[in-house]
Amino acid sequence: MSSSTSGDRVLVAVAEEGADVGVDVERVPPALFAGFDDYALHPTERADLGPAGERPGARLGRWVAKEALLKAAGLGLRTPPHTILLPPQAPEHAAPRRHAAIDPAHWRRPLEAPSPELAGIAVTPLPASPGYRCAIAARTPARLEAVASIAGATRSATVDAVKWRRRVSAELTGNAPTCSGGRDPHDPKDSLWQARTT
Repeated sequence: MSSSTSGDRVLVAVAEEGADVGVDVERVPPALFAGFDDYALHPTERADLGPAGERPGARLGRWVAKEALLKAAGLGLRTPPHTILLPPQAPEHAAPRRHAAIDPAHWRRPLEAPSPELAGIAVTPLPASPGYRCAIAARTPARLEAVASIAGATRSATVDAVKWRRRVSAELTGNAPTCSGGRDPHDPKDSLWQARTT
């Protein structure tokens, strides 16, 4: 299981036991902090994205992809993100509008990565509400299945991991009522969605 919060969004991914998975969601700020490019972007990515301060959404898209990769590898931010080079996302594989539209063609692997733990892990952007970027990484790229969504989560909300695991497990096995509150689990406007690879 991997989770991430930003603004009023919570992103949770679950996978089979022993599978490596990582997610990240971030709200796109009006401007990124000074030094963001040096910290988060590989020199090749900096050149591709143009002058610092421009295109904050595209820059943050690279960041969430790298953080998801590092979570899936179990490394966290011990590996400097600027040492990872991701290939540009092909226009035909830009973040799909619906979770169900994600297939193996959307996934990409790092072109350069300093740590052997990152070998074989792939990442893909996920549909996001306007003003947000999110990504999921896994060792085995697969089609994603949206399981549930919950609206109204906030950054200050306390999330009990054991409680979430029980709830997600019950939903995956069909032993729990839906928690979507009547919302479409494929709607990226919902605050929380849980995904699993199939």
